[in-house]
Amino acid sequence: DWFICENACPIDLPISGVIENVFCDNEFIELRGDPMPIGYYHDDNQFFSNQELAFRENDMIYMFSDGYVDQLGGPDRKTYKSKQFKQLLKEIHQKPLAEQKKILETEYETWRSNIGQIDDILIMGIRFTSNMSDKKPH
Repeated sequence: DWFICENACPIDLPISGVIENVFCDNEFIELRGDPMPIGYYHDDNQFFSNQELAFRENDMIYMFSDGYVDQLGGPDRKTYKSKQFKQLLKEIHQKPLAEQKKILETEYETWRSNIGQIDDILIMGIRFTSNMSDKKPH
């Protein structure tokens, strides 16, 4: 999934996705991707569609697997849920990347408590800046 938080120097970027892409500009806008697998597909002539989006200075893009939202935990041992995860990203998207990472890790550990991790988890955040050469990855 993709989740994009927009702020305010556009950068055009082509995006292809599977199933759904989610964007926010103080609201969530859902953009459907292509409902087909990334790997082998029986029709060699079927391709992912491209959509071009304009990003601005300090916009954030999040790419993530379903592992975080599928984690069991909380007081009722239920999944974290996509809506709750997207709200968390919306709340933290303007914070420095290192702080976002710490918040995500803390929230996850608090949620799952003593329940083991049930799936792989990938969350990748990218901030668009005009001078990316002096930024270190977190």
